[in-house]
Amino acid sequence: RSDADVDYTFGQVEIREPVIHYSGLCGNISSGVGPYAIEAGLVKVEEPITIVRVNNTNTNQIFVVEVPVCKGKPKISGDHAIDGVPGTGAKLNIDMVGTIGSTNGQLLPTGKAKDKVSVDGAGEIELSIVDVANPCIFVNAEAIGLQGTENPAEFNNNKGVIKILEHIRAVGAEMLGMENWKEATVRDPNPFVAFVSPPQDYTNHLTGAKISASEVSFLSRLLFLGTMHQTYAGSISVVTGSAAVIPGTVVNDVAQLKEGGLIRIGHPGGAIDVEAVSEVNSAGEVNLSRIVYT
Repeated sequence: RSDADVDYTFGQVEIREPVIHYSGLCGNISSGVGPYAIEAGLVKVEEPITIVRVNNTNTNQIFVVEVPVCKGKPKISGDHAIDGVPGTGAKLNIDMVGTIGSTNGQLLPTGKAKDKVSVDGAGEIELSIVDVANPCIFVNAEAIGLQGTENPAEFNNNKGVIKILEHIRAVGAEMLGMENWKEATVRDPNPFVAFVSPPQDYTNHLTGAKISASEVSFLSRLLFLGTMHQTYAGSISVVTGSAAVIPGTVVNDVAQLKEGGLIRIGHPGGAIDVEAVSEVNSAGEVNLSRIVYT
């Protein structure tokens, strides 16, 4: 593509089966594409920031990596820390605004900020499907009998709730128009599903540190391949932050947002920041101009 500097294909390797999924992208691994492109001499280097436009061949969409550079090389050392990631390093930003609508081209694939569906074991519940980088289905923790502060150890033993969430994934996959959706929900991480709740005090299960409700915009827990994610997936932080600024979504309902566009998502291993800049036009449509995570 003439509007991209490099192509990038991502494969999600199963740990229990000899299967590789190519249906979406990984936000965390995407952060390595820009520095590698510089190291490999694939792009022109500019200091202090080199912009690398990456074509994700999985969805044929472009995201932008802002790589800090020093003396012609990607800057590695720094004091930036991310909860759940050991040590510190240089701060690298990724803007995913170009990955809106990876499934059908729409930020809201169903055309609605919120839908009502019937789910085995939970009855009729409200959910929101938002698509940035990867499609994700959001439900309120209370709607499935949870508080929202659960950690992986206690959640992963709750087979009944996991079954409900997997059913929600199946329903969402069908709403997204996926073929063979029953098989897709078992053998493919897409679509993802997360449950959210208002800001609450909780404990970082990795460090034991106490986190105050005042430190986060809301809480979210992510189901990933049948269990709770130990922290939070980078690509899903982007779609979650986007959902938070879209009026009427399940996430927006619980979020306590502040001016400036910075959203702090409380997850089991701490919190992650997302910058989501949006505008709502006269027709009530949401336009996102910047969706960045670090």
